[in-house]
Amino acid sequence: MDTPLTAKRGDITSWRAATEFADRYRQTALELAAYRGNNAEGLFAKACASIVTAQEVHRQLIGEMNDLIEGASTAPVLTEVTTAFTTRLFRHFNYFKSASAFYQLSSRFLERMGTVVTARVLKLVDTELPPLPKMAVIALDGAGRGEYSPVAPLQLLLVHGEIGLEQHASIDRFCSVLHDHFEQAGLPIDPETTPRNLHWRGTLPEWQRRCAANGPLNGSDGGYSRLTDQTLISPPNEISDGFTQLTITALRHNRPALAGLLTHIGSLSHGLNFMGRLKVERQGEERGKFNLRDQGMTPLGATLATLSLLKGSQAVSSCDRIRDLLLLRELDVEMSERLLTAWHSLHLLQLQQEGTGVTEGTITPSLLLDPDELGGDALHTLKKSLEAVGSIQQLVVNSFSELGNNAV
Repeated sequence: MDTPLTAKRGDITSWRAATEFADRYRQTALELAAYRGNNAEGLFAKACASIVTAQEVHRQLIGEMNDLIEGASTAPVLTEVTTAFTTRLFRHFNYFKSASAFYQLSSRFLERMGTVVTARVLKLVDTELPPLPKMAVIALDGAGRGEYSPVAPLQLLLVHGEIGLEQHASIDRFCSVLHDHFEQAGLPIDPETTPRNLHWRGTLPEWQRRCAANGPLNGSDGGYSRLTDQTLISPPNEISDGFTQLTITALRHNRPALAGLLTHIGSLSHGLNFMGRLKVERQGEERGKFNLRDQGMTPLGATLATLSLLKGSQAVSSCDRIRDLLLLRELDVEMSERLLTAWHSLHLLQLQQEGTGVTEGTITPSLLLDPDELGGDALHTLKKSLEAVGSIQQLVVNSFSELGNNAV
């Protein structure tokens, strides 16, 4: 069951969509029982048994994953923890098909692993005088908006306190060791967006200047538009407090940056041509395949992040942003529901692809889909989802075209 527009935090049985789902389930069971030749008693017993089995599977997998998360701080080999957790995480997804549950669990895991890795690196590096300043490790991109998958490369930045000349070497060593330890823990790091790269570490004033700089956000400055999606994965401190508000405020008041973001949104393909067909790869070994990440996931996430930035939404995840933008009356109910459905459909496809890679011992970072293997219903759902992505892109670009033209 998709997370509905009307969902509130709390008891799932109070959600309207949960009640509707239960009603449909009951009605389907009654219709099946009414067919001639069906044993109604046996049918209901089987249905009840399947529910009990699902409860047991859920309880067991959640318990095992919770144990892995809680035990990470004392685990001698973190890569074993990551492998065990990832296996159970995709097993849970394959059984329940819930992208929301997947990301809730994976985000908890990432926060714990980020805390453990940071602490271990500090213990290794912070042995010389003068000591290292206060620091915070922050995840960007999908992980930054609570959509982390353990098979996807992490994008990280570092914010640290003021340092003297004698501490530069220590910071440099810390960032290098931090990158290596995440990799050794089984959590791959993006080779460019990493604190090991000078662009992705600095003090609060340095980050503020970068966000306020009069230059392209996706050019040589390191692509700081990615700061629209950020989540702290190391223990909070006075350095991390306020970093998000500082950087988001600086970006929001940078008119050239906003114009660049809008241009970037307009340049992203939503995956359909003017005839409504999928835009597939035209050459090479992947000829005829559809790139789900580049033409589905990326434009949806980037567009919602940009609209949230422009409208002052404080929400972090894509789904929360959709609901917040609805409350702010920047989206109507119909568009909000289309976008929530698109989010679930696209992430279902992504996690199915990644899960196949985990099962087979390979990774599919490009998320290339063969349209001929999707089936009629899945292909129709994908196209409807991409239409929704295209609609929100057009809405954002049209609504702020004047801002983009004047922000020079």
